[in-house]
Amino acid sequence: MNSLNDYLNLWFSRLTSFGIEGTLNNAIFSTITDNLNHQYLIKLNKDLARSSYESIPEILLLQNNSEIQTAAYSSKNEIIYVNEDWLKKTNQTDVFEVLTEELGHHIDHKVNSNDTPGDEGYLFAAKLFEKEINPQALKLASFEDDSKIVTVNGEVLKVEQNISQSLFKTRWNSDSVNEDGEITLEVYLT
Repeated sequence: MNSLNDYLNLWFSRLTSFGIEGTLNNAIFSTITDNLNHQYLIKLNKDLARSSYESIPEILLLQNNSEIQTAAYSSKNEIIYVNEDWLKKTNQTDVFEVLTEELGHHIDHKVNSNDTPGDEGYLFAAKLFEKEINPQALKLASFEDDSKIVTVNGEVLKVEQNISQSLFKTRWNSDSVNEDGEITLEVYLT
């Protein structure tokens, strides 16, 4: 599956589930704002409950743009830009995590007068997808500046962007095989 529309249909359905289950509000509360009564959040939750996605920012596919490696969010235009080359090479999990990170940037823009320090989009996506973040990665994400100036279709924009190809990389630690032939692997999310 490499079509943006195919990914979006599945991602929208996942967002609806997050909204209905209450995990969306939990992630927003713990990473972006404690004001869950903000008009935008009320509308977002109502929209998701009825499988409407008008509160989600526009999502555009970018062709031949090397400035944005995966995806980025422009608060000026309220658009999530997705790199077409990356989309062709990636997988569904990465697409969902990256889109969710950019949605986190959008939610932050809509409910806070200033950008939340650090990479709130990354932390929002990690919370929604129940990813463990080690203390070093959490500290980095809390102070990271994920903003960048890019040119999109001739327009210069400040964007917040996903920095890595995947939110959660792995680091090999050890492996072993017991006498019954069972293999044990130990990896860390970084």
